[in-house]
Amino acid sequence: MSLIRSALERLDTVVGKLDTSVSSVEYTLQDYVPANEMLRQVDAARQKAQLCDSEGNVIDVDFVARRLDKAIETVEHLLGK
Repeated sequence: MSLIRSALERLDTVVGKLDTSVSSVEYTLQDYVPANEMLRQVDAARQKAQLCDSEGNVIDVDFVARRLDKAIETVEHLLGK
C-alpha cells in the first residue's frame, strides 16, 4: 500500500509541475507578437529613426560620418607637419 501511496504522491508532484509549466507558457504566449507584425513594427521604427533636416530631407548618417573622418584625418595630417 505504501508503494502505491508513494507513486501517487510522485504523480501528484509531477502533475503540479506540469500545471505550473503550462501556466507559464500561457502567460508567455500572451506577449507573443507574430513575425509579420514584428517586421512591420521594425520597419515603422526604422523610418521614424531616420535623421531629417528642417526641410524633411533624409540625412545619410554614414556619408556624414565618412566626411567627418576624412576631415579629421586632414587636420591631423596638417598638425603633424
